[in-house]
Amino acid sequence: MIVGPPDYAPEVQGVVTLYDILADVGHANFGVPAPAQISFTNHIFPMLLRTRRLQWVNSDPNWSEVSEDWAALGNNTAALRRCAVKTLTMFAISKACCNAIA
Repeated sequence: MIVGPPDYAPEVQGVVTLYDILADVGHANFGVPAPAQISFTNHIFPMLLRTRRLQWVNSDPNWSEVSEDWAALGNNTAALRRCAVKTLTMFAISKACCNAIA
């Protein structure tokens, strides 16, 4: 019999998925081309959402500073890019994402 640990928070996923790791390794080491343009919806939003869901299992006092205004975070104006970079770097999401929108 094999028994795994209980999943007390099934909705909470890791911030970085295996796909994210493999894509990063492919870009860095095997010449896999990176996307021509970073998409907020496809590349950044999923990581922000997974990070935001961690608030229920982590008592970090900075959660109140993380914006949930997805439309504003996805907006590409200079002021809102600074907000997005602050949100991403606060939880060390990805230097590549931060550089792509900065």
